[in-house]
Amino acid sequence: MLEFSHDPPLESTRIAIRLLRTPAKGKLQLLITSADLIGCFTHFFSGRSMPCTGQGCEACAAGSSGRWHGYVAAIEQSSNEQIIFEVTAAAAEALANYRAKHGTLRGCDCIAARVAPRPNARVRLHMRPLDLSARDLPQPINLPAALCHIWGLPINECRIGSDSTIAPTLQHQGTRLPADRGNGSHLHLAETDGEPAA
Repeated sequence: MLEFSHDPPLESTRIAIRLLRTPAKGKLQLLITSADLIGCFTHFFSGRSMPCTGQGCEACAAGSSGRWHGYVAAIEQSSNEQIIFEVTAAAAEALANYRAKHGTLRGCDCIAARVAPRPNARVRLHMRPLDLSARDLPQPINLPAALCHIWGLPINECRIGSDSTIAPTLQHQGTRLPADRGNGSHLHLAETDGEPAA
């Protein structure tokens, strides 16, 4: 029997979270909602970005080099949309310095622009704290869950910890950025052979 309803199913009303990078031309004006950044080594492999899963990583086995990228939850101010903002390790240094000075990234007004009009030009971040007394910031996006969803990974295979014996994937940054894959405390993809991570 055909059954009609007055409301769309929940699945169709979910809002997609966009992952934004600094555009080649123009700028992004962001209000950061994360207290800190997280990051991981990624590969551009089979036509898309994917995290390096360490041991058993298909992209590593194929010889694809990895690069570290950092992520923060933010509001893109021209649209008032919650987004995930991706930065390279070099640009993330400015975020780490801001966090060290102010104790948090949350409430940071950030303008991201490239130094030249090319998609691979260096990114420059201009940051300042905002007076948030007249504005309520929304809770930040759950970055690990959102990134795992974007990359098609079950969230139960990711965890935050400091055990560098497991392949590091997403790193929660303290005050240092990675010099190699072994620094900091990491959000890891657990190697579970199909079993949920502990």
